Amino acid sequence: MANTLIGVFKNLEDAVEAREKLREKGFADSAIKLHQDSAVMSSAGPDSRRQSAGEWLKSLFSLDEDYVGMYSEAVRRGHHLLAVDANTQREVDIAVDAMEQSRCIDIEDTAQQWRGEGWQGPQRPAAGAGRIVAVRTVRIVARP
Repeated sequence: MANTLIGVFKNLEDAVEAREKLREKGFADSAIKLHQDSAVMSSAGPDSRRQSAGEWLKSLFSLDEDYVGMYSEAVRRGHHLLAVDANTQREVDIAVDAMEQSRCIDIEDTAQQWRGEGWQGPQRPAAGAGRIVAVRTVRIVARP
């Protein structure tokens, strides 16, 4: 089964570092997407289609508004999202390791901190809600 892995990074340098590690491990540019401002960009180049963060998140999470809310808030607060498509369990493991080595954060724990500061976003989604599975700090979305 194919998967899309999503990591959240506090700064662009860490997200770019993770992207470079993924490339070094053999992931194609077309399999890697970096969100660094108000649009999601494919690593494939400047001619790639740009989507809004909301469009991209909704396409990944389908109807799971809790995740869309948390990731959208991360982007609003200046965090960066990196996604990679993985087709085998080995690729999933390699991508998770690369993202964690580059200091991706746990979005659910971070969202809980934001709630403590007064953010009124969605509550923590149920573990394994829908097609989304937590593996340490990286979110994996199963694709058909």
